[in-house]
Amino acid sequence: MRLLIIEEEMYLSNEIAMNFSEIGYECIEKKNLNVKTVKFDVAILSINFPKAGIKAFIKKYHSKPVILLASQSKTDKAVEFLELGADTFTAKPVHIRLLIKKVQFYVKYYNRKFNLQLKDDTIEFIFREPVPYSKAYRLPVQINSNSTIKADYVAFDIAKEQNKTIVPINIKKGDRTRRLRDFDFENFIPYIAGISNLLPRTKDYYMKYLSQYPVILQRSGKCHQHKGFDCIRIKTPTKEFMPQDILTIDEYIQFIVEKFQDQMSDVRLAEYLKIDRKTLWNKRQKFGLTR
Repeated sequence: MRLLIIEEEMYLSNEIAMNFSEIGYECIEKKNLNVKTVKFDVAILSINFPKAGIKAFIKKYHSKPVILLASQSKTDKAVEFLELGADTFTAKPVHIRLLIKKVQFYVKYYNRKFNLQLKDDTIEFIFREPVPYSKAYRLPVQINSNSTIKADYVAFDIAKEQNKTIVPINIKKGDRTRRLRDFDFENFIPYIAGISNLLPRTKDYYMKYLSQYPVILQRSGKCHQHKGFDCIRIKTPTKEFMPQDILTIDEYIQFIVEKFQDQMSDVRLAEYLKIDRKTLWNKRQKFGLTR
């Protein structure tokens, strides 16, 4: 667990770091809010910095526990920051044991909150219509499908089989290679998307690195053979669409007509699609969807 301490009083910062280091925390001490390159799990932040900087910090790291340090005379200011999203505050002089308990509590709280959200997402997929696929696979595995939703379903299915929770990781063009050395593979599975958008050289570099770990990788198109990866290919019929997929205009019209033509007249269908009846008739001829 990486603890970031942002405190201008060197003695206090050192005391906090020493006590947390003794119980297994990796402590990073800073004297200002310039922490763009710092990786941390929980922050202890003095409020004796510019108000705008503290607000920006709380907003940027709202998904991590932030515990404030405030003197008795600045309690009102601390409460204002709590309203902006900080979790709690400890008054100076700091009671170290109380601070440790607060940090441990909020770390557990955020972990449980994160897990509950992921489990809620998993439940949504459990009750979807099953997606058939070959179950002869081993991690790491790449799921190849033109339907992101179907790939997601299979990924959640794999995680359920292994009694683990998925952690989505989206790789964007220009990102540095994400390091998984300290990832909790015992309880979680990284589900990685965005590989298909990378340049070929960067893509190959990522694939080689990720092949060392039990990950699930989502890719579009055909299965690409990479050393260390099994491949699950999900076939999506041309005429099969899901509402969350991005469709062309013609595909969207075809989807709506097929789905609702038994429930609506052509007049209502044309009105719903914002086209005239002649255009709808022409589309029917094109798609072979005569009544």
